[in-house]
Amino acid sequence: MTQVTNTNQVYENQAYLPEQPPAYEDVCSETQNISPTVQQPVGPKPFFRICPSCHHEVLTKIETKITIMTHLLALTLCLLECYICACLPYCMDSFKNKDHRCPHCSTFLGTYKN
Repeated sequence: MTQVTNTNQVYENQAYLPEQPPAYEDVCSETQNISPTVQQPVGPKPFFRICPSCHHEVLTKIETKITIMTHLLALTLCLLECYICACLPYCMDSFKNKDHRCPHCSTFLGTYKN
């Protein structure tokens, strides 16, 4: 006949308790201290930021993207028979979104929308 022992009794006898995970408050405070730059808003110009992927401090690289609003504005100008002005939304950066990326690893860091 085999005797089954309770694991709690084994831990009490050996004065060994398994390591407890950190409390919820400790985890939250650690993550807030590690990455305050993730919550930083992006703007229309490049800025310095620590990349969350490669952990380098970099000056962000900006890529301008044409949006649906750019197309709708050009279409509206065409419908108003202002054909010469219809190409202006495609030429002006103020009618485009600006995507910020890390120049080292090309990780997406945020979008500035006008």
